[in-house]
Amino acid sequence: SSGSSGTSGVSGSAGTSGTSGISITGPTGATGAAGSGGSTVYAVRLNYDTSNAVISSPAPSILSGSPWTSSGLTVTVTSNTDVKFQFANETTPPKNVLGYFYNANTDKYIVTNWGLGSVGYAISTALSSSVSSSIATNNFFTSFSSYQIQLDITPSNFGGAKKAAPPVFIHTYIVFQF
Repeated sequence: SSGSSGTSGVSGSAGTSGTSGISITGPTGATGAAGSGGSTVYAVRLNYDTSNAVISSPAPSILSGSPWTSSGLTVTVTSNTDVKFQFANETTPPKNVLGYFYNANTDKYIVTNWGLGSVGYAISTALSSSVSSSIATNNFFTSFSSYQIQLDITPSNFGGAKKAAPPVFIHTYIVFQF
């Protein structure tokens, strides 16, 4: 049998209230542009030969028809691994450049953005910059149609691979979004 319950203890005093957090509201930013519906997008297909060199004949295919734009784009194969792109109708450089390199062994595309700029995979043509007080200025961002972008499109740098048997060669799609 159990004994009787004891009496309750005395309640403690109430604690102090903590400080309230602060609320900061910054200024409202400017309204951004509407979605990507207003952008201009170019796409080019490059084909490779058995030695993984880009071929110039047949010429690179510039995609056209919605959503692609082809007007004013010139593509020049300058070597087995370098291609130059010039956009006569664009005043500013592209906001995005993506490469889709086909890997025939896995039947997949490997996507790159040429993010290794220090290696020289993506370069502009000479800028004719002026220098004043050790600061260079040029019109690359306001008169882009005067310039070219040269890309190193060596497939092994970006995951492209041919299949030996039966032979299936590499191809690459380069997409520029303005």
